[in-house]
Amino acid sequence: MKKLILHTALLLLCMSLLPAHSSAQDKKGKRTWGIGISAGASNYLGDLDTYLSSIWFTRPAAGAHFIYNYSPALSFRLTYYHGLLYATDAGGRNSGRNLNFRSPLDEGSIQLIYKILKSRESFSERKKYTPYVFAGASVFKFYPQQQLTSGWMGLPAKQIEGSPYSLIQISVPAGAGLLYRLSPAFDLGFESGMRKTFTDYIDNVSLRGNPVFKDWYIYTNIHLTYYPHVALRPSRGKDCPGFRY
Repeated sequence: MKKLILHTALLLLCMSLLPAHSSAQDKKGKRTWGIGISAGASNYLGDLDTYLSSIWFTRPAAGAHFIYNYSPALSFRLTYYHGLLYATDAGGRNSGRNLNFRSPLDEGSIQLIYKILKSRESFSERKKYTPYVFAGASVFKFYPQQQLTSGWMGLPAKQIEGSPYSLIQISVPAGAGLLYRLSPAFDLGFESGMRKTFTDYIDNVSLRGNPVFKDWYIYTNIHLTYYPHVALRPSRGKDCPGFRY
């Protein structure tokens, strides 16, 4: 978590150093940018939990992002998030198998956002509520561990499944969310996104489970986005047509 806080602080610092001035397109609400943070929960879907059957497997997660609003409908977003995935056979239909795992997860992602209700006004006068969908590509790092009586043991080096695998993988994030305009310079949002992976080893269980069904993970969060160029501009009256932002 200390590493996450450091990464978030560095991202916010770097983004705050970008020029606060904007082009004529910004003034019309066409192209703007923002920085933000998020906090929520991570969930896992795989051989140890095939139906998201237990809320007790939910673990905390947090992240940071940079967003570039290319048009009223389309935005590009760079994100980073850190979370923890967890599941166990205990108490489930496979309790006799007696497997469990946890894995820290770090993800970097680029995403395309489509706003379903786009605003035709200036950016600072955008709609109060804006639903959206998103999809993209991610790179993530994980490290599965198993809980023993003596504590948590790292699993990759043990090669329990019989072959080594990479701890850095790609995934395809997709989901939906809702934005709420707190002020011209701030948006509050809620979203949930599933990540399809191409590995069956996030839980270090493949042959002992279903090797055809690849692992998934989900990040559900509340996020806050700040638009510095809006906040740093001097206030102007709406009656002045050259200063609509």
